[in-house]
Amino acid sequence: MINNETIHIRPFTVEDAEARLQLQLKNRDFFEQFSMIRTPDFYTLETQRYMIKEYEEKSKEQSITRHHQPLPSHAQLSAKRGPRLLLG
Repeated sequence: MINNETIHIRPFTVEDAEARLQLQLKNRDFFEQFSMIRTPDFYTLETQRYMIKEYEEKSKEQSITRHHQPLPSHAQLSAKRGPRLLLG
C-alpha cells in the first residue's frame, strides 16, 4: 500500500466492486481503445466482484510462495544469465 497526504493507493476489495464497475462503465470507450475486447458480462457487478476475489487469492498465493522459497545465491543468478560480455 502506498500512502501520503494526498494519494492513497491500495488493492481493490470486494467493497470497491460497485465503484470499479462505475469507473469501467463511465470510461468504457476510452479503456477499450487500449485493452483487449471485453464481453458484455465484464460490465456486471458480479464479474467485478469475481475479478477482485481472484486477484486477492492470487496475491495471497504469490505472497506465500515468495516467503517460502529460498533466494538464489549470486553464483546461481550468474550461471542463469551466462557469461557477461563487455562491448565497446
